[in-house]
Order: sequence, then C-alpha cells, then structure tokens
Amino acid sequence: MNNSNTPAVEISVSDVRQQIYCASPNNGPGKASQTDLGTTFHRLIASLLHSSERELSAIFSGASIDDWVAEMQDLAFRKELGPFLEGHAAALHGRGAAVLNLWTAVGEATRWLAELFWEHRQWQLREGRHFNPREFADWFQNEVPLRLELTDTNWTCPVVLTGIADSLLTLPQGRRCVIEYKLGKTSPEADLCQAALYHRMLGEGETNSLAVVSFLPEKSEQLVDGAKLGEAQSELKALIGKLAGVIKTPASRPAEPQKAAAQKPATPPVSKEIGELGRLLKSALFEAGCDATFSVTPILGPTFVRFTVTPSRGIAPKKFLRCADLLQVRLQLERPPVIQIGSAITIDLQRPDRQIVPWSSVELPKSDPLHGCAKVLVGVGIDGKLRTADLADTASYHLLVAGTSGSGKSEWLRTAVAGLIASNTTEQLQVVAIDPKRVAFHDLRDSPYLRRPVVFPGDEDADILEVFDELIDEMERRYVMLQGCSSLSELIDRRGEPIPRIVCVCDEYADLMLGSASQRSAIETQITRLGAKARASGIHLILATQQPSRKTITGAIQTNLPGRVGLTMTSATESRMLFGEPGAENLLMKGDLLYKDIGDPKRYQAVYLSDQERRAIYAGSVVAETV
Repeated sequence: MNNSNTPAVEISVSDVRQQIYCASPNNGPGKASQTDLGTTFHRLIASLLHSSERELSAIFSGASIDDWVAEMQDLAFRKELGPFLEGHAAALHGRGAAVLNLWTAVGEATRWLAELFWEHRQWQLREGRHFNPREFADWFQNEVPLRLELTDTNWTCPVVLTGIADSLLTLPQGRRCVIEYKLGKTSPEADLCQAALYHRMLGEGETNSLAVVSFLPEKSEQLVDGAKLGEAQSELKALIGKLAGVIKTPASRPAEPQKAAAQKPATPPVSKEIGELGRLLKSALFEAGCDATFSVTPILGPTFVRFTVTPSRGIAPKKFLRCADLLQVRLQLERPPVIQIGSAITIDLQRPDRQIVPWSSVELPKSDPLHGCAKVLVGVGIDGKLRTADLADTASYHLLVAGTSGSGKSEWLRTAVAGLIASNTTEQLQVVAIDPKRVAFHDLRDSPYLRRPVVFPGDEDADILEVFDELIDEMERRYVMLQGCSSLSELIDRRGEPIPRIVCVCDEYADLMLGSASQRSAIETQITRLGAKARASGIHLILATQQPSRKTITGAIQTNLPGRVGLTMTSATESRMLFGEPGAENLLMKGDLLYKDIGDPKRYQAVYLSDQERRAIYAGSVVAETV
C-alpha cells in the first residue's frame, strides 16, 4: 500500500510526451516547433476567440463562408500577426521556413474556426434560434490547466499528473474536443500518448472518444476511440511511475546483490534487435567494399549504438568515411551514421529505442562551500557518465555553442545555466542573460542569480554595448583586486570569502551583428577583449549561434573561446567552422551533440530538464550538495 503521509510526486504531460517522442521511430523529419512562433500562434487564436462584439459582428456579417474566413484572417493579421512580424523582423531574419509555417497554420486555423462558427449558425437557423457568435466563442477555453492524482499499490507514493491543454471546446451535448497547436512535425505515438492522458485527466470514460485537432502547420483532425485510449492509459501509467521514480524495489532483493550487480560490466548483453542491426551493418559495409570485423561488443548509449570495427587487410580506413550515405540508405536511417577514425573505426547508428537523460538521473558536480562550482553540464556519454566543462580550466573557460533550429541548442543553454545555479549560491554566481530571440530566458527573469535584468536587444533600455562595457569595467576592477593572484580562486582563498563568478550567456549572438558596421565592430572588439582577459577575473562567456560562419565566428572569437559545443548543424561546412572537421551535420537533433576542448570532439546526449524543474532551479530553490 502507498504511504498516505508521503507527499505526491508531480510530473507533467510534457515530460511523458517528450519520453515517447524521443523513443519513437516515426517522428516527423521536419524541424521542431519554435517557441516564439508557437506562443504567437496560441495568443492569436485566443485573441480571435475573445474578440469584441463589434469585431465579431464584422467577421460574421458576410453572406458566405469565404467572406467569414477573409474577415477572420484580416482581423488575425491586424491584431496579432502583423505587429509580431513587424516588431520581430530582426529576430526572424533567416527563419523564412518557420515564418511560412506560422503563416500556413494561421490560415488553416482561421478557416477552421470560421467553418465551426458557420456550421453552428446553420444549426441555429434550422432550430429557429438566433445566432450569437459570442455564446459559441465562450464554448472555447484557452490554456486549460488539468490535474489528476494517480495511485498504485506498487508505488511508494501517489503521482500528480499536470498539464495545460492549448484549447478545450465543450459542446452542449457534453462532447469535448482538445485542440493542440503545433507548428512543427510530430510523432503519432506521442500524439496518442498526449490524447490518452488528456482523456484520463478530463474524466472521460472508455465509451467516450476524444477529438484532437493539430496544426502542423496544415490542419490535422483525429478522433481517437475511447477503448483504444483506455489501453494506452494502462501502459502510460507504468511509464509515469518509472519517470516519477516511485516504483517500489522488490523487498526480496537485498542490498548486497545490488552492489554486486553494480560491479558487472557496464555494457549489457546485445539484444536481438541490436544483433540484427549489426548484421545489416556488416552486410552494407561489405557491399560498399569496406569488409570488416567487429572488434568489441556494441556499446549502447542513450541516443546511438556504437560499433567498433577493424578493416580487413588491404582496405584503407579512410574508405569507411565515404560509405556513410550508402549505410543510411541500406539501414533506413534518418541521418547518415557518424563515422570516426582513431585507434579504431567507430560507427554510430541511431538507437531504435532512443532514450532521454532526465535531470533527476544526473548527479550534479559537488559544490565547494567557499568557491561554489564552475562546472557546466555538457551531457552524458556513451559510458553513462556525465561530462562537464570547467570554466576554471584554461581548456574551457569560455564556450562557443552552435546548432540549427530544433537541435536543442536553447534547451542546452537553459540546462547549462540551471546546472550552474543549482551548484552555487547567489554569493558564488551571477548570471548575465542576453536573449535576442526573446524566448530563451523568460523563466530566468525573476531569478535572484541575475546580475542585471535579462537583456532583450532592441528594447530602449537594452544597450548591448553598455552590457559588455559593464562586464569589461568589472573585469578591470577585479584585476586591480587580484594583486599578484593568478586566478579568482586564489583571490577567494586569500580573502576567505566568496566572490561571484559572472557567466554571460547569449542565445543567438549572431543577431547582435545585424546592426551597423560600427556596432558590429564594437561588439566583436568587446567580445574579443573579454575572451582574452576575463578568465582570470572569473568572468566567462557562453555564446550560441544557429549558423556558424566566418561572419559570426571570426578568427579572434575562434581563438578566445576554446570550449565548443556543437549540436546538429545544417552542413559539414558549419561543422568545420566549429570543430575543424565534419560530423555535426549527421547528429540526431534533440540534444545529440559533440563537445571539444582538447583533443578530438566527443559525442554526448544533453540532459533533459522539464519546464517545472527549470523554474524551480532558476528561482533558487534547488541547491547541489557541498563538499
């Protein structure tokens, strides 16, 4: 039985959906939704449904459905879409495909809403009733919070499942329709999972079906049978228990056998599925003229399976690099495998059942009571160990991050900041957050760790040159304080009191270069100066960009930002800009990354941090263990 005095563990629908999405082999191939555009789309729909009586009368005064659609689209553009596009022109530069998706979704959604109102009016006229568009609009609820407590005899405590439905349409007959707004590709498995959870949270029985309407950006409607949802719910409950960490350990399993199990080799036995994947790989290599033998047992990481091969006599190792495209076709992979040549040849293939690395599974670096912790979470390697980048180390005192939209770049930055906050007190760490896209660090706005309010370039009070000038002034002030100490750590030891490290993180610093030539030159000079001198004073830069190019990654920046985090990139050229070699263009999105400081790039999977966990950490309510 569950302990009634044990507080419930809270988990969100988005956490469960993310686990399903990452493990699904049928994910859509397109780029993921972009948060700022998605938020605008949500706000636009809500704005239309809460239009004034005068606006509604204007929309529904036309004689045909096409007139209604045209009026609704015109209102949507005037109220929300037009002002957003005009006000964010600089931030949307280079994101034409994403903006086109938004445009398409707005057109689809407005037509769908107009058709619903039209059908309702026709029904009202047949019943001899007066058509009242306000009454129908009120049947919609936006941003509906849902909450459900789950219990199980095999759980140590209850689990509270939370979620927010984008919209909920409740008809007079009691039928309900959940509306989800997505502007990217999706996963059928994840969609079914989300529908099943909402169905359960709404208290619908197995006799009631649930309709789900999505915009991807084209409209997609799905009516899911209640019985099918019931089957999915029973399977999801087991997954929820696992994610929440509340499944009881069998009482018959004593502590000593657990210790013995922990001492077994890290590599598990090869499953039948992985064995078949290896057989197909060997056959494809032979077809490509790269006959080889497997040197060791395949190693299973959270994202990919690594095969280590030895080429047969007379076959040059470099020949393996040229067969990646053939392997992708023969093995039906989403992307070409990552092939690396070192002391051996390794071939990384996408794992059939890809896993996420939840924040709760990671042990944060220890924090010193005086110095705090200067280690940034990079990701988990194929050996299951967490890799960090030490800002106090000369190999990684500043970090340069790159990755295309949907690669997980912004999520990696947010998690990196969360890891630093969770490992330090406000006396040991100060954060300067620069957010050109205006969506990356909103949860950080009220954090006690901020040295200054989040900087949104373009606002009247957000002079980016002033921000960097302030950091340079602080750097010079600290150099005076050092007085013979070679680093901030030595100064802290000498004074016996904390001095905060300052970490300046910028989500899309290429946007800062969109101004005049004089401003670009000034910003580059400031970044170069901080990159060259700020380390010893305890000031560090973490700069990110979607499109690494010679324009954004100049020679001076290359030299002075030694640590490199590369998520999925659009081309081998971009990978070479960051690492000096290709490879990042074949990564698998969603936090799959390469990290390099000294030596060759190594592959890791970023830690997944839920929205709820991130908000708690940013607020300063989670602190790492000290040594």
